[in-house]
Amino acid sequence: MEFNFRNATRDDLGKVAALYRDWVSEALTRGLVADTTDDLRHRLGPHFILATHTDGHIVGFAIAEVSSEHVCVFSRGESYLVLHELYVTPDSRRQGVGSALVDAILQSGRARGIHRFTTYSANKHWQPTLEFYRELGFEVWSFALFLDETLTST
Repeated sequence: MEFNFRNATRDDLGKVAALYRDWVSEALTRGLVADTTDDLRHRLGPHFILATHTDGHIVGFAIAEVSSEHVCVFSRGESYLVLHELYVTPDSRRQGVGSALVDAILQSGRARGIHRFTTYSANKHWQPTLEFYRELGFEVWSFALFLDETLTST
């Protein structure tokens, strides 16, 4: 199957918001709240990339933003790109779409002189997620754990 990658436009926001709702309904990501069309409008820019099937149907998206907030792995004042969201529809997974979306995000940063990148995940199946990013060259620099004794299942 062939896919195309492009920047999101205002016309795409309703469809991306629907994908967010699908993502939430999968219950794979702890604490995920779907962005609305208005939320997404504020995130439009060079680091909001869509994956589409050749028929134009959106099958995934990636959203990142530039930050210069200090994190210990980068020097103070250095800008880096934070990949906040990466979603691929279930029927398009394991076809290289996620890897290509990450690559598109990295390229969008590189085109603007950014060569430092970070991401994080609250995926309940964190081991395959970690391996996915490691295969793309990311390294672990920290981890976070939680304990919520009010939860009945994890």
